[in-house]
Amino acid sequence: LKNWPYLRDLIDDRQDGVYHAKIFGKKKNTLQVIMLDTRYGRSDLKKNITQDPTEKETNPKPYLPDDDKSKRILSDKQWAWLEKELKKPAGFRVIASSIQLIANDHQFEKWGNFPQERQRFFELLKKLKIKNAIVISGDRHMASIAQKDLRGVGTLFDITSSGINKAVGPAKVLKDASYMVDPYGAVNFGLIRIDWSSHIAHVEIKSLENEKVQGLDIKF
Repeated sequence: LKNWPYLRDLIDDRQDGVYHAKIFGKKKNTLQVIMLDTRYGRSDLKKNITQDPTEKETNPKPYLPDDDKSKRILSDKQWAWLEKELKKPAGFRVIASSIQLIANDHQFEKWGNFPQERQRFFELLKKLKIKNAIVISGDRHMASIAQKDLRGVGTLFDITSSGINKAVGPAKVLKDASYMVDPYGAVNFGLIRIDWSSHIAHVEIKSLENEKVQGLDIKF
């Protein structure tokens, strides 16, 4: 709240976390940006205490999926808030998550560490028939575009861009069955350009030299 003054008008002091949302534009050309807080109300991660210590350097597996139905990424209040936000009319929606939602093969922080919460997110989109949303995420020190088909909704995309100042390097990127192409392991940033006349969101992963290295056009 000190370093991002605009949040003072969006977040109540009594709120459990810094989740917030804002709608830009007018009439049908409206963009809704939803910023989730995936840390404040999150349950403890299930640590992998059985891994052989000699493997940690070459094949670290710090966390395991936790099937405990009581475990949470979002608090109950944030879940209720998210549903209320998704019910608001918007032409296009960008949902920001600090950790990947769709990619599930790697063993680091991700929604997949809490399978019940991950599925709850998908079910909420299906319940509200949200067909005009994408997810953006980070925390992986590389870039990727993941996809998942949701019945009754269509394809949901999770665009990961991370490593604007530090990347894992091409030799260490971890692939995932959900990625459309191999991830990009160099320093990168993401860009979304919305063409309201054709209702297309042009999503790009760009290199440090501003070259497009991955891209996707999403019709909404």
